[in-house]
Amino acid sequence: MSLDLKERSQRRMRLLIAVLVCVVVLLVALVVAVATAGDDGDDKAKGGRDGGTSAQPEPSASASTLPEDDGYTDPDTWIKLPKGDGKENGLPVEFPHTVRGAAAMAVAANRNAWTFDKDAVKRGAETYTVAQYRAPMAKQAAASAAAVAQFAGVPSGQTPPKDATINGAPIGVQWKQISKDRVQVFTLTRITSSAGDGAESKTRLQAVPAEVVWEGGDWKTTPTPKGGTPEAPEPADLGSSKFSELGWKAIQEGDR
Repeated sequence: MSLDLKERSQRRMRLLIAVLVCVVVLLVALVVAVATAGDDGDDKAKGGRDGGTSAQPEPSASASTLPEDDGYTDPDTWIKLPKGDGKENGLPVEFPHTVRGAAAMAVAANRNAWTFDKDAVKRGAETYTVAQYRAPMAKQAAASAAAVAQFAGVPSGQTPPKDATINGAPIGVQWKQISKDRVQVFTLTRITSSAGDGAESKTRLQAVPAEVVWEGGDWKTTPTPKGGTPEAPEPADLGSSKFSELGWKAIQEGDR
């Protein structure tokens, strides 16, 4: 790979990470040139206590293939995140003022970000971003949706074919509480995508950091200070032995 191609690839990845780091849509770096509750009780982990995992503060590189493992290893910790009590733009809001509430918002925003639909991206920006950056980030919705398409393998500047697909399924989470009103959340997402036109489907893992603050009675995402983008923990697939070793808590949703 030439240096020019490598630099372009790195720029695309920084663009994508920026969207997800601010959670709603690969928008923050485009707008503000940044790469990117008190504890609510004990988690139960196989009958024991789990006091929360502190992740070390740059987003992880995407794992292009799922980790190989000799067999399924049950995660040490399963966590059921709280649901939002309300809806805005069709998305869950009004999460509890707790660490788990902050994590739940970050996970919801992360799930919404993986789409080619610029209108969905805009709704996410308007719903989950702090007031200061909400409008400018929403204006970058089309560029953010295009960045997601590039992540899926669609050539730059092209409209995704009808059979192009992308789906992000959050499978793990960990966090570091900064204060009762600020939490650093890391969401581990399994992303399945296809560039369309008969291209094979690919599955990758991405660990994405988000800075979450309590504003206006709810959790919102905010850009981290320049140079302060946290380094996400290494991705590891659910069921691998490394998943728990790296501090990931498995997300339980409904009966899944």
